[in-house]
Amino acid sequence: LRSSTAEMSAFTSTQSSSNTTTNSSSSDSKNINSSNSNNSLLPSLHTPLPDDTEKAQLLLKLAPRIRTLEREVVKCLVGRLEIVLGQMKIRKMEVDSDVHDDDDDEGSKEMKKAIEDESLLMIGHCLRGLALLGRGKEAENTFARVAIMPLIRSKISMGRLDEGGSRGECAGLFSLLDDIAFSIASTFGSVLQLSEGIFAVSKNDEG
Repeated sequence: LRSSTAEMSAFTSTQSSSNTTTNSSSSDSKNINSSNSNNSLLPSLHTPLPDDTEKAQLLLKLAPRIRTLEREVVKCLVGRLEIVLGQMKIRKMEVDSDVHDDDDDEGSKEMKKAIEDESLLMIGHCLRGLALLGRGKEAENTFARVAIMPLIRSKISMGRLDEGGSRGECAGLFSLLDDIAFSIASTFGSVLQLSEGIFAVSKNDEG
């Protein structure tokens, strides 16, 4: 039994080695032909994975968790952005209402500068996170809702629109727009500059 088993194993190993050599040569020729034909069709990051690959099956199982995690991260970033923008707006209103702001000592000015720098740092982290997730629209909507629209509503009125002219002529529209632009620049100018740089870099990275 042992001798017959040894003979059979020797025979099968000889056959398998010859078949392997034949199959390897044929597969090499197929790979060369396929590589030559697919040189111009390199896969990109957006190329879908085949359904039968292990990686595709893993990503398919993790997809609901990934979407949930992304949604929660975006929610946290937007919430933090709203808080910091609201704090900046409140500080600006306090500065405008303080008539003795120019009399502050150097220590007070340095402390205010440090607070503003910290706010910009937090806003930068939020904007970078939203940019990396491809959620620039959420950042734009949040800035418009929290920072811009309340400021515009506080300044627009029928009396201001008709200032310097008859009712209905909107003679004060240009001065009103200048006032709104100046208020936005003085309150959130640094935020706009920061966001422009961040999203410009993210667009270049995608390109």
